[in-house]
Amino acid sequence: MLFSFFGFCLVSLKVAFFMIGYYLLVYVYSCYPARLKRFVVISNILIAFSSLMFLFIGFLFISGGDFLLNFPWPVYWFLFAAYFFIIPLKDIKDIKGDKEDRVFSIPVLIKEKNTRILIASLVFSFYLASVFVLKCPRLFLPALSFGTISFFLIDNKKISKYYLNHWVLGLVFLYGIFVVKIIF
Repeated sequence: MLFSFFGFCLVSLKVAFFMIGYYLLVYVYSCYPARLKRFVVISNILIAFSSLMFLFIGFLFISGGDFLLNFPWPVYWFLFAAYFFIIPLKDIKDIKGDKEDRVFSIPVLIKEKNTRILIASLVFSFYLASVFVLKCPRLFLPALSFGTISFFLIDNKKISKYYLNHWVLGLVFLYGIFVVKIIF
């Protein structure tokens, strides 16, 4: 961790600042005494914020220093909401261990089947909402297609809960390619 921090300091002090924030969020999420991953809402907030630290870092490199002046805040808050609500997907594979460790994740609280339906519906909704957030009607058909495929993939019990995240992230990556191609 220290080696990576010094590497980031060489690249940029702003980047190092965000990496410190990331490390702190990950620490309070997973380590004692706080170990905030035990609490469903707080853990989702921490994961969403820590994941979006990399969006800040990427934008720092692209923006050339005008960080807050041109930052796409509506996209940030859209992604924050998407991460916040969809993060429980990663917890499906950990239901047994989370119960034993008294980690109150969504899958522990509402069971795997209900979590799959809830997350599938949210993923579908976020795909469609991306059309409006990005103000690009040409994204409607790709969003509808990827949202529908994601819905059925997440809801399909034949897809192993251990590989579910990989499938969903792969589809999000492909949709991201469509977004970049259509918008730019």
